[in-house]
Amino acid sequence: MKRIFAIGWFVIALFAACNAKKQAPEPVEGPSPTLSAIDSLMWRQPDSAFAILVDYLSDDGRDAARHVSTNEIFDNHYTQLLISELLYKNDYAQTNRRDLQKAMAYFDSIMQVPEPAIPEARRRVEGPSSKCCVFLDARAHYINGVGYYEKDSIVPACEEYLTALEVMEECFGEKELTGHKAQFLAYTYNRLGDLFSSQLMIEQTIDCYDKSRVYNLIHPTSPYGIANAYYHMGIQFDVSGQKETASDYYKQSLQALPDTNNSFYRDIVASMSFLDYQLGHDFDKSMEKMRWLLSQASDEAEKESRYMVIGSMYYESRQYDSALLYLEQVYKNNENAAVRLQVAEYLLGIYQSFGDESKVKEYANFLSQYAVSGYEQKAVQSRLANLYQDYQQKKADDRIHYERVKHRRLYFLITILLVFLIVIATIIVSRRLHKKKLESAQLRHDAELNDLRVINHHLQDENQKLARRQERLPAKAPREEYDTLLCESICMDLQQRFGRTEILTTNKPEEYVALAITPREKQELAKVVMKHCPDFDSILKAHYPSIKTSDLDVCRFFLIGLSEQQMAVLLQKDYSTIWKRVKRLKEMMGFVEPKMHLIRILFENETSE
Repeated sequence: MKRIFAIGWFVIALFAACNAKKQAPEPVEGPSPTLSAIDSLMWRQPDSAFAILVDYLSDDGRDAARHVSTNEIFDNHYTQLLISELLYKNDYAQTNRRDLQKAMAYFDSIMQVPEPAIPEARRRVEGPSSKCCVFLDARAHYINGVGYYEKDSIVPACEEYLTALEVMEECFGEKELTGHKAQFLAYTYNRLGDLFSSQLMIEQTIDCYDKSRVYNLIHPTSPYGIANAYYHMGIQFDVSGQKETASDYYKQSLQALPDTNNSFYRDIVASMSFLDYQLGHDFDKSMEKMRWLLSQASDEAEKESRYMVIGSMYYESRQYDSALLYLEQVYKNNENAAVRLQVAEYLLGIYQSFGDESKVKEYANFLSQYAVSGYEQKAVQSRLANLYQDYQQKKADDRIHYERVKHRRLYFLITILLVFLIVIATIIVSRRLHKKKLESAQLRHDAELNDLRVINHHLQDENQKLARRQERLPAKAPREEYDTLLCESICMDLQQRFGRTEILTTNKPEEYVALAITPREKQELAKVVMKHCPDFDSILKAHYPSIKTSDLDVCRFFLIGLSEQQMAVLLQKDYSTIWKRVKRLKEMMGFVEPKMHLIRILFENETSE
């Protein structure tokens, strides 16, 4: 049974070792409670969090918070990260880029520390090292990417966004990406979707918004987060000519909206109206809906968005005069380069049909500026595509590696469990067979012992009758006394106890436990030997001063004619133990035959040889 438990604990230990996750140690010191509270509030109320942070950054606020945090360097970098995030969330320009990048390098240094050397490394970077820093490091890369994007540095911004994703996905499992972490990933994929959309990279844009949708389902960025993802995916399918698919996504976006009294709802309806016109060519119905949407516009920006759609519909229906009324207003007032580029193409086509050379030249010159930079845009698109492909490939490689490790671990555990089950089954079967064998042997021994007891009972009766007759006879000769000893019931019982049982010296004495001598029988044997040879102990001790008490028991067994194997069974000792004891006795007696030698010195009064 002990072996079974040992194997069981071994398998459990292997199972635990194979499945134990490698965890970063918990930080010894964390940020101040004030910064943690600002961080928590930022995700729900960025304006309130910004006001509290401004108060914290004052001298009084710093002094009040310093006594609850001894990790000032960590707090300083954490503060710079929060400043950048709250500036962005409150629509302010990023003014602390240098300090933000120092904070990003600080968090990077923490995450690059090898775990076996964490205590020393933590002292080097003077900050905590744990999974909480992973999230801060990813956020630092994300907000640094926002800063690059604000400066129109598209490629560095993309690199930072992808780095933020890699940091999160490498350090957190899917089940851990919940709450603010899921919300953060949704924000990051939204930013990537906007970036790729601005560069007319349809496939990448759709993929990023689809992943944003997944994380919005876990923890929405806002009540409109899921609808926003569907809408942008629909736009990309619309641009790529997949009109039916685009229509489906627009409808899903409408279904995901919590309310309809907002400009986002009107944007979706406007896109659907234009799409319905392109699919069904029902100009009047689509235009009626667009005019209603224009009447609901809440500001000039929304009006220009509706002008763009209405002008496009007039352009496609070749009503150029009407199209000019709307498109020229968009061209003059809209600052978005991509929108002005699209409008300029429409206006160029209209004035070419009118034959207005001056206007054709004006818009051709405008478009030529972008034609010159088209080579640069293709280069940027190529670099962005490579970055995203590398990110996806690395993610796929990591997933394949994880699956391989998982399968190897599973195969290993299955193998261990199979071995364990085989061992357990083998032990159980062998124990059952051994138990059956012992039970069968015990039954045979019990039957033989019962037969011997019946015989001994008759012999005892005969011996008692013989003893009564002998009491009336004259005193016996010495050798006759020994013969009388052998006729004692205990002597006869021990001599006849083994019957036809074959005793093997290789067997354990436990296999003959039914034949063992009891303490009462051993006492009775000593008593009858003293009865027929009162000087038994003194004679042997006189001849052999070094003889032991245990040797006296062996001498009694020899005296009544028992073998070494029978002695081992009676005393429940290994045969080797009895053999060594007998060997020592023979050396003591001069290597004679023990039984005959004992008869001579005890009953025939002969001296030792």
